[in-house]
Amino acid sequence: MKFFRLSHASLCAIAASLLLAACGGNGDSSPTPPPSPTPGAAALPDVPNGRATLLAGSLEADPAKACGRVDADDPLQSRFGYITHAMTVAADGAVYLTDQPCRADSGQADAVRKIAPNGQVSTVATGALPQAGAALSRFVRPAGLAVKGGVLYVSDGGPYGGLDAGGACETYSLATAPGYPAAGQATGIWQVAADGRISAVAGVGRASCEAGAASLDGAGPQASFCLPAGMAFSADGVLHVMDARIQGTPGTWRTVHVSDGNVQSGPAGRFTPNLIGSADGRIYVTDSCPAAGRVSRLVSVPDLSVLTDQLPNSSLVAIDSRGNVYSASADARRDGVKSTLYRKAAGQTQFVPVASNVRALRALAVGPDDALYLKSGHAVVKITFNP
Repeated sequence: MKFFRLSHASLCAIAASLLLAACGGNGDSSPTPPPSPTPGAAALPDVPNGRATLLAGSLEADPAKACGRVDADDPLQSRFGYITHAMTVAADGAVYLTDQPCRADSGQADAVRKIAPNGQVSTVATGALPQAGAALSRFVRPAGLAVKGGVLYVSDGGPYGGLDAGGACETYSLATAPGYPAAGQATGIWQVAADGRISAVAGVGRASCEAGAASLDGAGPQASFCLPAGMAFSADGVLHVMDARIQGTPGTWRTVHVSDGNVQSGPAGRFTPNLIGSADGRIYVTDSCPAAGRVSRLVSVPDLSVLTDQLPNSSLVAIDSRGNVYSASADARRDGVKSTLYRKAAGQTQFVPVASNVRALRALAVGPDDALYLKSGHAVVKITFNP
């Protein structure tokens, strides 16, 4: 047997060739596969009968890397804040969501962000930072969203509004008293036109929760709101708003005719700040705040007929075009919780799990394609289910 002595240079060349082959190289300039997700990044939800994809934002677990307000043509380069009070998907598939700054002392105002069908992320409208004695020219804290005819409608719950306040909806009305905010700075309904112009539709001009008033209804600035939150359009084009009252009093379902700003109050009850519109234009409200061991009813308005009395989480509800109802674990909105998504199929009575390992769930919506859209931490995630 003969032995061959190789030079140091030859050995290095052979080692380099073997290393290249092991890494998949073939000597040409073909692009290498994209790298795997950043180590430590939070996982997408587990969907046994479907698929979860990152639509925009970041799954990075480190808030210093994930949190921000960054618009981008590449949605995966965009950044969002942590707290989202509302999210809706328009008929064209565009996703709108409220975005609170990463830090309360940042000097930034709340905003409404948009993920276009092509993935581009933009800031549609930025709110105001309230100043003493100054009348509002735009919303302060967007607490509910609805889209109709290319116009975005925003309910403004004032500095302490927002469905997500405190992580549970019982705290929603703690910081509002009759007459606060004052006239000109009050809560109300705003619209954002396609060209970006922002104008008040109803409320704002009259003090919030006006004490001793015979009625809080009226046209445009003559109406008074307390803590408007969830919104949706019914099939007849009327905007429906859930107005949470001051502590100890019930929520009231109200309607707004956006053409003239006329506001009328419907039934009152122990309603939560949430309000849900179905694909067929029906309106639903919920009657119990989420808590461990507690279920809520999902009821239609104005007749208050019960769609389900086993709703797991009244603040996270969506209904698709087939009548399937989606919800989440009762503690889903609380910090540090990984939650489960549930579905009640049309005609059935029980909610069954359809996705798990959902991190920091802040908002839930259904698109025109019946896909689920989630605000999960600093990311927007899309879930599609197999037929």
